[in-house]
Amino acid sequence: MLLEIDEAKEKRDELKNKLVKLVGGKTMFYDIISLLNNGYNYHVLAKVLSIELQTLIIIKEHRNKFPIPHNYKRTIKHQDIMYALFGKKNLSTSRLNT
Repeated sequence: MLLEIDEAKEKRDELKNKLVKLVGGKTMFYDIISLLNNGYNYHVLAKVLSIELQTLIIIKEHRNKFPIPHNYKRTIKHQDIMYALFGKKNLSTSRLNT
């Protein structure tokens, strides 16, 4: 029983580490989870953040396994997403400048 729990935790940590590398860091990873929890469409996020859609689908499916830290503040605001969709420059988040 304890061995199974350790194996599950190890798999979860491995998945999290792979996803963090794919999206560009822990901050972006938690931003994506926060945005998905707030109801943002993952197709829109894939376009705005320049991340593969399949990566966002995996994060969406497993987001309940990765709790957001209580002191976390999102770095990507709604206005930044809208500006990125419509092509405005000089965004507060350099990740969205394309």
